Amino acid sequence: MSKNSLIKKDSQYEQNNILITQNRSDQEINLENKMPEFCLHCQNSLDKKRVNYSFCCKGCYSVFYFLKAQDLNKYYEIMKLVGEQPAQAQDYNEAHFSIFRDNNLNTIFKFKEDKWAFFVPEIKCAACIWLIEKILSRDSNITEISVNLIDRTVSFSFINKDEKSLEKAARMLISAGYDVLPLPFLSSKEFRSKYEKERIKDIAISGFAFGNVMIFAVSSYLGAYFGIDNNINKLFIVLSMIISVPTVVYAGRSFFYNSYRAFKNKLVHIDMTISFALIVSLFVSIYETILDSGKVYYDTITGLIFLLLVGRYFHEKSLNKAKELGESIKNILPIEAYSIKKGDIFIVPVGKEFLADGRIIEGETEVNEASLTGEEFPIFKCVSDHVLAGSQNILKPVKVVAEKTGSETWISSLENLIQTAKSRKSQIESAMEKILPYFTYLTILTAVLAFIVWFFIDKTKALDVFVAILIISCPCALALATPLTMSSALKKLWEKGVIVKSSETLETIAKIDTVIFDKTGTLTEGNLTIKNHFFLQGSLPEITEKYVLNIIAHVAKNSLHLVSKAIAQNYLTNDLQIQLIHIEEFAGKGIQAFADGKEIRIGKQNFVGYEDLTESDDYCAYAKYDNLIVKFVLSETIRADGKEFIQFLKRKNIESYILSGDRKKSVQKIASSLLIKPENCYSTLLPNEKLEFLEHLQKAKKCVLAIGDGVNDAAMLAKAHVGIAAHGGVDVALHSADIFLRKHEMSLLKKTFEYCKYIKQTLIILFTVSLYYNIIVVILAAFGYVNPLFAALFMPFSSLTVYLIVFFRKGDKIWQS
Repeated sequence: MSKNSLIKKDSQYEQNNILITQNRSDQEINLENKMPEFCLHCQNSLDKKRVNYSFCCKGCYSVFYFLKAQDLNKYYEIMKLVGEQPAQAQDYNEAHFSIFRDNNLNTIFKFKEDKWAFFVPEIKCAACIWLIEKILSRDSNITEISVNLIDRTVSFSFINKDEKSLEKAARMLISAGYDVLPLPFLSSKEFRSKYEKERIKDIAISGFAFGNVMIFAVSSYLGAYFGIDNNINKLFIVLSMIISVPTVVYAGRSFFYNSYRAFKNKLVHIDMTISFALIVSLFVSIYETILDSGKVYYDTITGLIFLLLVGRYFHEKSLNKAKELGESIKNILPIEAYSIKKGDIFIVPVGKEFLADGRIIEGETEVNEASLTGEEFPIFKCVSDHVLAGSQNILKPVKVVAEKTGSETWISSLENLIQTAKSRKSQIESAMEKILPYFTYLTILTAVLAFIVWFFIDKTKALDVFVAILIISCPCALALATPLTMSSALKKLWEKGVIVKSSETLETIAKIDTVIFDKTGTLTEGNLTIKNHFFLQGSLPEITEKYVLNIIAHVAKNSLHLVSKAIAQNYLTNDLQIQLIHIEEFAGKGIQAFADGKEIRIGKQNFVGYEDLTESDDYCAYAKYDNLIVKFVLSETIRADGKEFIQFLKRKNIESYILSGDRKKSVQKIASSLLIKPENCYSTLLPNEKLEFLEHLQKAKKCVLAIGDGVNDAAMLAKAHVGIAAHGGVDVALHSADIFLRKHEMSLLKKTFEYCKYIKQTLIILFTVSLYYNIIVVILAAFGYVNPLFAALFMPFSSLTVYLIVFFRKGDKIWQS
């Protein structure tokens, strides 16, 4: 091959259903000169196994030309700017993509109802975010792209999803050099462990440097008092510089990286003041060392980095405890559960978890649902009973048919609820984020002014004062107070059976002045008992009464409503094989289905087309089978702790209302027992009428909390300032309510109210302590009473104070009362 010849190679390959022609002709490699030493993509050293002269592997070779063909070369420029380099690409075979094509397996990538997500370990900087967003946006079918740098996840939606959509998205990212994994296989603990090791290594290096530099510094200090050879003193200073410079660059890189990234994106980060202090101190010290003309700060710099890293290590350890809540839920479900598809039949041995939400088709057993629903005692389950994924079989093996799998299961909904709670910020937290940048600017301004003043008073103390102010006034305590308190509160509520969607809800509860109750299952016990039934219309010439009631019960088992549950529990038998079609539930009215050409309805009298003129103190429901009308008389028991909760609300000057779809007589009976004002009780309301009443209260500037059925009262719960789903399923609570009660106890609501007030007081205490701390220490530092090393020792102390306040203000007495 002649001198200065060009390596030309053309190839075609198909990826992401896009035919890309790669023209290699513009890549020039001078073969007479030295061969390239680093891979053109990942910058790793090239060995003898190089591919096409300039790449370390086939994966990097493919990614480089994919980005080139897609006109995304700017990625390398951004990587250079942020000081990162791409990860070495992987070379995948076609078998790797089968999981994305299988509609039963790819549910493990489902994040929310209409959202999909990948875990991408290689995400590490702004360049990655830029590239991933650019690549996915090339597909017009992909919308709502969101890249999370902290969790290393990519979430998105499809306009029209087909069987190839997910595979196409995965291929696009893999072609760009990113590994794509499903979220359930992500173990945050593993990645935190890796990060923790890196942090410990940084602490060890800075600790070693600090120890050695302090030996030289102490020797110099003692030598100044007892006498020391000047050359030896200079040697100690030079050795301190040699140790300090690489320590600052390596162990302190996280401070500089965070500051640079924030500055580049026109943001303010608390590491800016620290980075500023380190850079100024280091350059002044190097300058003084070269000129041999003044004081150096190597001991202060290395001590600063060591103490700050130690403080951050324990800071992150504390915050990670809050993250473990979602992981503990996620880890309940074994990995093999994600291979189950709807309709699969599987056997669950004793001691094992159910792999999907489903129904028992053979056998009977007892099931432990404590980790999911909070139910303390085992629950007996037999044929036709529903079981939840993640619950444990503890008595006998059973055969189960899967009805909901993967992201559709109860436990996945629960995990989504927790993730939502962790990601949504409270009003106080949002306000703090707006204040912190101004705090940082004020700190820098104060430090500069103090430096100028001290420069004219005592030049030797000017830099000490400047650095001390920047370090000691770090707003870590202010920034930490709200998230740590809220995370601790959410975890405590979870342990007590209260699942909260967001920390903002905790703030709102403390402002509530009006509470709206649904009656059935909220103010009354969650189980209705059928006292009797009557056939009001029609005759039974060819069929038996038992047959009719059994068909009605088969329809009822498809509803979560308490009436339907009572009918199914009382009349359902398994000796009838029936095919139901067109099953549909109407909120606030009832449920309808068809069997053998006949219509079956269960619900209110007007829903089944019958007018019952008789008055009854009992709760009544009606069913229609063809031309037959059946009346069910049910009894409901007022909750034993209901009256106590209503009285608690009265003492807090909180107004109580009952909005019910039941008859007036039944509603007034409950209201009278609970001492709720008659004028605050409304009966025979449809869901839309309840919503209108709620809106009327809100227009009157009332802060309203609504408690009801997550199914029938979904609109009202969603509209209220705080909505609590007392029953009806967590999957419904995800879409409507702000709080889901795993244990429906009025005493639990009372304690939740008290606990939210307690949390608000805790936040006030934390802000007061943090604010006064910053004011006092900045004044002390500005007057020269705090040196930089003491400032570094004191800065973690402010965060420690926050930890201690949160730790000792757990509110355990509230839950024990």
